[in-house]
Amino acid sequence: RLQTALDDELVASEKNNHILLCHSLQSRNYIHSLLNKMEWPEKKADGKFSTTGTALEVWKAVATEAPADDPNKEKTLAKLESCKKTWRSDYIPIVEAIVKLMADADPQTAVQMAEAGLNKLQSSMMFQAGSSDTEQPIPATQAFEPESIKKSGDDPLKTLTYNGSQDGYSQFPLASPNGEWLTGEAAAKQAKTYASYGCAEDSAAHHVEKVCSMPQCKDLLLSSSSSSWLTTTKSSPTKHFVLLGATSSMGPCKSLLQIPGANVLGIARKGKRLDGLVDWFKENGAKDATLQIPESGGDLLKQGPSIAQWIVDTVPPNQ
Repeated sequence: RLQTALDDELVASEKNNHILLCHSLQSRNYIHSLLNKMEWPEKKADGKFSTTGTALEVWKAVATEAPADDPNKEKTLAKLESCKKTWRSDYIPIVEAIVKLMADADPQTAVQMAEAGLNKLQSSMMFQAGSSDTEQPIPATQAFEPESIKKSGDDPLKTLTYNGSQDGYSQFPLASPNGEWLTGEAAAKQAKTYASYGCAEDSAAHHVEKVCSMPQCKDLLLSSSSSSWLTTTKSSPTKHFVLLGATSSMGPCKSLLQIPGANVLGIARKGKRLDGLVDWFKENGAKDATLQIPESGGDLLKQGPSIAQWIVDTVPPNQ
């Protein structure tokens, strides 16, 4: 209705046509931003979305992949079948039971269980495209297909590019208990000490050792055909790191941006935290590192398909 009113306003007016046209386009983009959103597949009688049914189906998909000989598997599935009305109050012990099923399974099966849940969620969710308030939502997986993105009517996301101003890391530092920053063999030794105390997993110490043993931390930027992100090769092009939730305090964004030559695509909603990250990077980041963000920020729940296309358009092939 808002779009129709704006169109009528344009047709009826002969004066200030340019101003009205800009107003119409800006309003239309705003309407798109409101309509674009991920949606749950079920609705209640009052029109509000229901999350319980979908959540139960996701957890069922996880539990179904548990080992057949686990005596708790059928009990957990039975609880999931019978608790729809009491899910809000009963979900904690049920989720704990599913976590136990995964913990008792071998690593490969545990990964399969997690994948089954993610696949169920991805195939269940719907996406309301912003081209019209009368269009029916489409499956979220379909929304990410190139043709669906073109039909959505959304303009391609524009890119803002920033550079740092410092020399950056030569080797990755690791904090020690006495407040010193350690590098190289000293950092690897400290990581093993943390693991021996139970402060970190053995695998964490192993990865710290691999990273800290690199002669230059920028070696991490060299791409490889290996599935391991820690594998590098001198002859391949530079990697690009795509961070979803780039402003997360626990995320690696600031560490990556202190690597000379790093290329980081940061996805985060527009606001003070993203502005703060940009300001921090310009003052503290490596001078030949690059941070690229969507001009309007990036909200995965509203702009997921557009963000996916932006990543594809921004990152060179095989990087």
